[in-house]
Amino acid sequence: MSLVTLLIVLATFVTAVILRPGLAFTSPLLLEGLDQLSATAHPVFAMNPALMNFVVAAFVGWGVAYRIARGRNMTASVSTVWILVILLYVYAWITLIWAPAMPSFVDTSDNTAFVANRLAKYFPYFILYVALGPLLLAQVSELRAPLQFFLLMSGLVLVGLVVFGEFSEHRGLVVAGGEGGTARLPLASFSGTVILAAIFVRSGTFQKVFSILRPAVIVLALIAIVGTGARGALFTALLVALIVWPLSQEQGVKGRYPQAVLLLLVLLLGVWIAFEIAGEVQGGRWRLGSEADAGVTQYSIYGRFAAQLQMIKDVFVVWQSSPSSIIFGVGNSASFALLPHHFYPHNVPLEVLAEEGLVGFSVYCAALVLAYRSFRRLLDKFRGDSSAVGDICFLFSVGFFYFLLSMKEGSFASVAHLTFFPAIVLANLDVRVSKRRLEHVQGASVTRLG
Repeated sequence: MSLVTLLIVLATFVTAVILRPGLAFTSPLLLEGLDQLSATAHPVFAMNPALMNFVVAAFVGWGVAYRIARGRNMTASVSTVWILVILLYVYAWITLIWAPAMPSFVDTSDNTAFVANRLAKYFPYFILYVALGPLLLAQVSELRAPLQFFLLMSGLVLVGLVVFGEFSEHRGLVVAGGEGGTARLPLASFSGTVILAAIFVRSGTFQKVFSILRPAVIVLALIAIVGTGARGALFTALLVALIVWPLSQEQGVKGRYPQAVLLLLVLLLGVWIAFEIAGEVQGGRWRLGSEADAGVTQYSIYGRFAAQLQMIKDVFVVWQSSPSSIIFGVGNSASFALLPHHFYPHNVPLEVLAEEGLVGFSVYCAALVLAYRSFRRLLDKFRGDSSAVGDICFLFSVGFFYFLLSMKEGSFASVAHLTFFPAIVLANLDVRVSKRRLEHVQGASVTRLG
């Protein structure tokens, strides 16, 4: 049934994007879920995980080509954040020149194979999430249909994953063919994104449909997170929802309080249902203590925190090794070779500081700060339009969600684009809105002078 669900999702997606190319904006948001669903649906996808990346790239490419063909200037709303992020990636790739190769590449005479491997593995994500994906939208009103479509499609994807899939111990879901499991963290982070969409994306004219869809999707997403044992994704998604929720509400409207209570009840009920259904799948991962049993200790919350704290300390040791490393960094992905763990430190901001130095870290921080400023400006400009505010808050919540997750899992090359994608979109929309308002003011001035 997972294969049937995948075919339905892809057929619906292809049809919708052909008819309304703007819906291609949904593609990057759905990629993690589609990766998981395809791996459980057929062995071909399980053995060739990059296939779904090409499918999503085709959707984004079609959307961009259509916009260009219709005469849209794709660079009219380019923001400083977009430029900074591209510069950061370019600089990270440049640092590969002096980065020590990973252990699997140490037999090469130079870093050529290492650099080629890093670029080939992560360059497609750069194209999808940074270079082209954010350019699909030019105004806030264009967010509504893609985000509503995302909520509908993610519901179908979660049905295929949770209802027809099978959880794998210490992994995500059992892959097609029964050998091994999918990566649990992408499934959990995708589910967290879906929860945030169910909370913030407004229903518009689909009020009755969404009143049923929202709680159902939230419960399915919570089951997926609990079933994977991804504690960080569960706590972070709930935390972000509670922090951003007040920002999405109109000030002084007492009618919003019952909605807040209802939302909290749905989340609590969903968490309870999720633990009842999938809470025992991952065994010790949901234990707070650090029991004597070594098989449990490695999955306990306290034990995991201590291990990550040690990795962070090791990162600082590497970064302070020389003046050049402090300023320019030790090179992207160097943690695979220099740290005693031969693994990334599970903290993207500190990894950027160590591997790209103060140069890269300054650009990284500037991009995020400017993106947050754009978010607040957009909120002020659209206060009174509940649908626009909900869509804006969803984008911010997704970026905030992935940023917090990046402080405990993933590396710059593998997950930073998930934070940058909504950040760039918000900044680009802010530029576009500011330009339109300036043009309107200038036009009014000319009319009065005339």
